[in-house]
Amino acid sequence: MYADGSYKVIPRIKPVLKSLAEIYLESPLRSVYVDMKFNPRPHNFKKSCPDNELNMWSGPAIKRDDVVEYTDWKLLTLIMNHLRFTWTDVDLQFSYLIGYLASIIQSPWLKQTMCLGVNGEQGSGKTLMFLIMELIIGTRHFVHLHSMEDMFGEFTAYTCNRILVFLDECIWAGSHKDRYGHVYCCEKG
Repeated sequence: MYADGSYKVIPRIKPVLKSLAEIYLESPLRSVYVDMKFNPRPHNFKKSCPDNELNMWSGPAIKRDDVVEYTDWKLLTLIMNHLRFTWTDVDLQFSYLIGYLASIIQSPWLKQTMCLGVNGEQGSGKTLMFLIMELIIGTRHFVHLHSMEDMFGEFTAYTCNRILVFLDECIWAGSHKDRYGHVYCCEKG
């Protein structure tokens, strides 16, 4: 490399000075994309991301082979019992919850038709499962928000390319601001 940032390229005939950008643009090894998409479908699926589009989906943080090799089954049993006895009242609710969470991981291209709401006393472990989901999904495709402003405010680009958005303690039924906002939760007791 020379002081002006150019490089000497030695073709078969005569050496030529070229900039790094020229070398990159002329390289047959560079990748060229016509568009940028977020498409979590596997390559062999119909409607998967074509090769000429940059896919922002990088996959979950934990791969299937790692789960089998490194899973602490006693800890998994504790987590399942926590969900069963703290989050749900009946087996039907527990089955739905496990199916819901599994669908997010196993079929991230399917949009969920329901929003999961978890209600409980402070310190009962409502956030625990979402922190575990963050470890599984990874921080590139999971976001943990603490206010409705983060979700619906002016700067919301960080919610793009996510398969799970966790709104932690974002709604309080007594808030007049939230009542006329985008999401309102009202509990009758």
